[in-house]
Amino acid sequence: MVGRLGYLAIILMLIVLAGQSVSAATLQAVADRDRLALGESLNLELRVKGSLDDDPDFSVLEADWEILSRSQSSQIQLINGSMSRSVVFSLTLMPKQQGELLIPPLCADGVCSTALPIRVTPQAQRSAGSSDPLRLEVEATPQTLYSQQQLLVTVRLLHRVDLRQGSLSEPQPQGVDAVVQKLGDDRNGEVRRDGLLYQMIERRYAIFPQQSGSLRLPPLQFDGEIASVPSRFDPFGSRGERVRRTSAPLEVTVLPPPAGVGADWLPASSLQLSDDWQSGAPPLVVGEPATRTLTVSAEGIPAAQLPELTLALPEGFKSYPDQPGRSDSLTATGLRGTLQQKVALVPTQPGHYRLPAIDLRWWDVKANVWRQAHLAAVDLDVAAAPNAAPAATPPPAVSAPSASTAQAPTSASFWPWLALGLGLGWVTTLLLLWRRCSVSVTLPPEDDVQVLREKQARREALKAVQSGEPQQVRQALQRWSRTLYPEVGEGALSRLAASDPAWAKALNCLQRSLYGPTSQGWDGAEITALLRQKKSVAAGKVNHQERLPPLYPEDKEA
Repeated sequence: MVGRLGYLAIILMLIVLAGQSVSAATLQAVADRDRLALGESLNLELRVKGSLDDDPDFSVLEADWEILSRSQSSQIQLINGSMSRSVVFSLTLMPKQQGELLIPPLCADGVCSTALPIRVTPQAQRSAGSSDPLRLEVEATPQTLYSQQQLLVTVRLLHRVDLRQGSLSEPQPQGVDAVVQKLGDDRNGEVRRDGLLYQMIERRYAIFPQQSGSLRLPPLQFDGEIASVPSRFDPFGSRGERVRRTSAPLEVTVLPPPAGVGADWLPASSLQLSDDWQSGAPPLVVGEPATRTLTVSAEGIPAAQLPELTLALPEGFKSYPDQPGRSDSLTATGLRGTLQQKVALVPTQPGHYRLPAIDLRWWDVKANVWRQAHLAAVDLDVAAAPNAAPAATPPPAVSAPSASTAQAPTSASFWPWLALGLGLGWVTTLLLLWRRCSVSVTLPPEDDVQVLREKQARREALKAVQSGEPQQVRQALQRWSRTLYPEVGEGALSRLAASDPAWAKALNCLQRSLYGPTSQGWDGAEITALLRQKKSVAAGKVNHQERLPPLYPEDKEA
C-alpha cells in the first residue's frame, strides 16, 4: 500500500511541475545583428524556457526572409528537486529585399516573442566599393547572334575569403527556346580586379537559341558559406556565415538566318571537311572492300547539328555505310562538333573510276558570308581479282578467199560425187544422234569433281554460319561462291549477290556486321536458309547438264 501511495505522489508531483513549466514558458528572439546588406545573412535564436506542446510557427518569417537553415537543441536541468527545461531554435535568415524589415513575433501555445527591427541596405552598400571580398560576374558573347549560333556564357565567382561551401544556379534563358550545354569542369585560378587579387572559380556554358528574338538571362545566384568572425552566438566562428551574391541580368539579340537559307543552315566560326583518301586511295581490287572516312569538324556547332554527307558512287561500286560517329570537344572559344562517317566501298568491276566531289555550305559568323567546304573528286583504279579468268577472246574470222584465186571449172561429173558425199554425211549424223540418245546419263569427270567441291564448300559455309563469326562466314562463302563461278575468281561473291536479290540482302547484312559498329549484331538464319536451298547447286557452271537429273542427290543435312 505504501509503495502504491509513493508512486501516486511522484506522478502527482510531475504533473504539478509540468503545469508550472507550461504556465511559466517564455519565448525570446535574439538576432546577432540588426543591420546587414542585401545578400548577407543573420543568425536568429528563439529561446524557449519551459515546455511547449507545439513548435513555434516560423512560416510568418517567409514574407520578408528566406530560411537558409534551421536546428534545435534542448536542455533539462534538475537542481535541488526543481526541474527546468529550455529549448533553443537556431535559424539562419537572409532578407528578400532591402529596407526596414521586421522579424515578426514568433508564437507557440499562445506565447509570443517580441518583434525585432532589422535594417537591410542595398547590395552595393555592403562594402567599400570594389573591395567586396565576394563577387559574381557573368558575361555573354556575342551580343548579337543568329539562331542556332553559339552564345558563350562565362560565369566567374571571385572571392578573397575562405569559402566553405556553396552552390551556383544554372542559366535559364527566357524569351526564346534555347539549348544550354555546360562546357567541361570548373576552372580555378587567380585574377586581379581593381588592384586586388582574387581566387577565381570559372564556369562556361554554350547556349544555342533555336529561334530569333530577344534572349534574356535572369540573374544567376550564388549561395554559400564563408568563415565568420566570432560573435556571441558563435564565439569560435565555427558556424560560418551564409552569404548570397547575384549577377546582373543579361539580354542579347538573336537574328533570323539570312534569306534563302534551306536545310543546310550551319552557323559556325570555322568548318573543315577532310577525307583520308585525299592523299591517295588504297589499291582497289574487285570484290575486296576498302573503307573511306569522311570527317566534318565545326567550331561553335554541336555534333548533333552537323548533317550527314551524301556520297555519290559511279556504276561498278557498292557501298556499306557505317553508323556516323559524333563527338563534342572543348576549345578556348567554346564547343567544337565533329562528325565522322565511314563507308565500306566494294568495287564490282575493274576499270578507272572517279568519285564525285563533295561540297558543304556553311555560314561564317565572323565575316557574315556564305562559305563552301570542298573535297575534290577522287580518281580510282580498280584491278581485276587475281584469280579471275581472262575475258574470252573471239575466234579469228576465217578470211574469205581472194578474188584473184583461180576457181576450178565445174564439170558435169562433179555433181554425182557431191550427192554421194552429202548422203553419207546425213546417214552418219543420224547414227550419232541415235547413239547419243541411247547412252546412259553421266557427268563428265571434271563436272563430277566440280559438284563434289561445291557440296563440300557449302557444308563448310554452313558450319561457319553456326560458329556465329561473320569474318569466318564471309571467307567460307567466298570459297563456296568460287565453286559456283570459277571464271570470276575473287569476284564470285559479288556475282552471287547479283544473281539473287535474297543473296544480295543477306550479304549486305553480313557486310554491315563486318564494317559497321562493333556492337552491331548479326543473325545467320537467312544465309543458312539460302545455303540449304537445293537449287544452289544448279547455280554452278555445269550448264550443259542443267536439264539432267543430278548425279548426287542432295542430302537433307547438307
